[in-house]
Amino acid sequence: MAERAPRFSSADHVLINSVIWFATAERAEESELRMQVGILREVLPRVSETHPAIERLLAAAQNLVRAHEMRGPEGIAFAEWGAKQTVAEFARWRLGEAWDIHKGERAA
Repeated sequence: MAERAPRFSSADHVLINSVIWFATAERAEESELRMQVGILREVLPRVSETHPAIERLLAAAQNLVRAHEMRGPEGIAFAEWGAKQTVAEFARWRLGEAWDIHKGERAA
């Protein structure tokens, strides 16, 4: 079984779920967008920058905050597209982790 990555901090979980929200939300009220951007802005300094799975999510979150602060629709669309790609990569990684655990449990 491959070596497992360290556990996520609470800030990491907030970051992960916020990026997932941006990647999957179809339409949101302006107040919801402001709240989500505020959450990201607050949590960004506290995430585990050295966690191997957080690096791309952190970059996606930073791009989302920047794009929403600049208010350009093209920049927002590009940042949201990037978040979707990053979330897909993260889900694939988590699936690999879960599959390795599952295979180990089946073999035991």
